[in-house]
Amino acid sequence: MKIGAAETTDQIVAYLNANGFNYVNEWINQKNFPLVAKEIPEDDEIVIYDPGTSFTEEEGLAILKREGLLRPTYEHGLRFAREHGTATTSAKKPFVIFLHEPWQDPYGNRRIVYVNRNPDNRELLLHYPDSGFGDFCVLAGVRPRK
Repeated sequence: MKIGAAETTDQIVAYLNANGFNYVNEWINQKNFPLVAKEIPEDDEIVIYDPGTSFTEEEGLAILKREGLLRPTYEHGLRFAREHGTATTSAKKPFVIFLHEPWQDPYGNRRIVYVNRNPDNRELLLHYPDSGFGDFCVLAGVRPRK
């Protein structure tokens, strides 16, 4: 997945809206989640990990560390939605959680990006990491470059 590519958040959202996503949270835009092009984009590998149980933000970060995965950024979440958001998935685990540094919404709440890959209801949403994650969620991590 190319991180730092020229496409903006607004362009990704427009693509998702035109290509099978039922909903994208209105706060997910270039102003709140800015993407900045790099001269040479990085090619990161996103790894999806199923903890097999519900988890908190702290537990999710510990799982990523234990599995040797880096914490993703919101850019990883946006680009994952663009590239893999319509991929077939089990309806039992449709939510891909990106435990990036939370964004603070206008009401002062911490929010993170997640992708709903349910074939009947594909969405790019924001979640309150303080409320935890159910066992129907999987974690996204970044495999370190060697």
